[in-house]
Amino acid sequence: MTPPAALADIVLPVASCFERESLKIGFEISAEAQSHVQLRQAIVAPPSEVRSDTDVVLGLAARAFSPDAWMHVATESPSSNGGRGLSVAHVHDRDGTMLATSIQETLMVHPDARA
Repeated sequence: MTPPAALADIVLPVASCFERESLKIGFEISAEAQSHVQLRQAIVAPPSEVRSDTDVVLGLAARAFSPDAWMHVATESPSSNGGRGLSVAHVHDRDGTMLATSIQETLMVHPDARA
């Protein structure tokens, strides 16, 4: 467990951005690159007990709020560098009020290094 995870009240088994397929929309390198979309395929298979961050956030929201109370989940990955990454998800109700936030830190280790 990483030092920041050790400070958390709850640690959930969430797949990293390298363990699931996703879309990256917009790139900060130029104005033209903001209109690009990139399919990011999974690089490694996730451990069997993990779920995607969206599955976890939607599961928590369904337990905490009426299914009619929320409508939108916005996710972003503000940082990914040097084998570490950060994902943030915000759950909003129909009026746009934020109901919950999920923050995930990931640490990537090459599969050969796990042994």
